Amino acid sequence: MRRRQWPVFLAAALLPSAAYGYCRTRTCKAACPRDEQGCAVGVATYWPTPSLAMSVDPAGSALRAITGEDARATLERALRAWTSVDCGGFTPSLGVTGVDLLTPVQVARLALDVPATDADAGEASSTDRDFINTLRFFDVGWIGGFSAIALTTSTFIVETGRILEADIEVNSEAFNLTTADVGGDYDLASILAHETGHVLGLDEVWVQGPTMCGYYNGAGDLGPRSLEADDIAGICAMYPAGRFDREEGCGCSVPGARPRLAPWVLLGVSALWVLARRRRGPAVPR
Repeated sequence: MRRRQWPVFLAAALLPSAAYGYCRTRTCKAACPRDEQGCAVGVATYWPTPSLAMSVDPAGSALRAITGEDARATLERALRAWTSVDCGGFTPSLGVTGVDLLTPVQVARLALDVPATDADAGEASSTDRDFINTLRFFDVGWIGGFSAIALTTSTFIVETGRILEADIEVNSEAFNLTTADVGGDYDLASILAHETGHVLGLDEVWVQGPTMCGYYNGAGDLGPRSLEADDIAGICAMYPAGRFDREEGCGCSVPGARPRLAPWVLLGVSALWVLARRRRGPAVPR
């Protein structure tokens, strides 16, 4: 999510209130063409498996009094909200096998990594990825942009869009994350609802209403916790019933393309920003 760089009342006026659909994450880089709705055009990313698992840094956010277990439970609820929607008599053909806390060995390896930045979209060696889908908080040392509440980085095969790994990084250093159902600030459940949409392969939309709206005001707003019609339409279209009855899973691959698992895959970075309460400088939507 991203911070809108003008006062809330102006941002609300400029963002339409009516939802208009959904966008999927594509394998092209920032300069990819856009359709009339503003969605990127190209090969769509997706999970080729029937399920996925995620892990959480057990340290959580000590600065915000959010334990690893708090974060784990919140992340699991967000993922299951997406994978349990009613798609007209069926649920999406992508489930969640579980959300666990990282082991000490995994935590030690994670400590060697630095947070993603908005400029990280580009090619990276597949050998540099641990292929563990991870949620991590940064109480100090955040470098992902001063307005970014969270970043999701996906690793996928360029030609087919098959996702190999997705990691969520949360800027607990700059934002007062809360888990309260009433009177909170930057609601962690809302933030993770949006970021798990990125994990599954959805991109931002730039209208108010859907959980995948790229702007978030905080101020205890719990709205993004609940998926809207456009969010549901997106996840159901991406993971239809019977997709494994067809060759190549969901059929999202490019006909005739052959996967390149090594040595190069593409890193895609999506951000959750916040509707600012005061002007802090210009912002350019991605």
